[in-house]
Amino acid sequence: KDLAARYYIKSLLPDEGPTIWNRFPEGKPKRRDLREQDDDIAARARYANHINAETLISLHTNAAGPTARGALVMTKIDDPASVQLSNNILCYMKEQITAQGDYPDFVIRPELANGNNKAEVRDAEMPTALIEVGFHTNTEDAAALQDSEFQAAAMKGVEKGYRTFKAGETDCRPLTITNAPPVTGPHRTDIPYTVQFSGSPTYPMYLRTKIVTCPEGYSCSQ
Repeated sequence: KDLAARYYIKSLLPDEGPTIWNRFPEGKPKRRDLREQDDDIAARARYANHINAETLISLHTNAAGPTARGALVMTKIDDPASVQLSNNILCYMKEQITAQGDYPDFVIRPELANGNNKAEVRDAEMPTALIEVGFHTNTEDAAALQDSEFQAAAMKGVEKGYRTFKAGETDCRPLTITNAPPVTGPHRTDIPYTVQFSGSPTYPMYLRTKIVTCPEGYSCSQ
């Protein structure tokens, strides 16, 4: 009860049961033992509608057989704004996650999934995206979901997708280094260097350098 949206919303809006948090007082047919769960799911988008939220982004972990894995984004396929929001999130989740050293090949499903049968998507009156960050039923995904670096990268992707959507960006522009040539120069001096890139970066950007050769007899530590 300390985690459920249903009970939190009930504490805020005790008189809105039939319209928001108590949609199924008798439970759905054949699902009466899941009444609390169904009420909880139904309450989320309806509460967003009640407060006139600009956007509804739902974060989930997924479940299936042990071989199913990867991140995916569901949305209201027939709503252009929801599709744009979701495409931006999908684009930048891939950018951020695969840039991490341990996750260059993390599975991110390239196509949006139709979420019209999900209450959090179907009932939302604003642009919406439902994000399945990974499968907690898969060993590799489950390990990633518990890794703080993966968590940070995935949520940076969600944030960037939302931010670029709000800025009106409609094309996927992952940060790509287009030219990063090797450079030579005298030891212990500043060496001018130019990196060329395309995309939609988040500033500030940082350049990390590595010495690949060092003259014999020198101690190159820069």
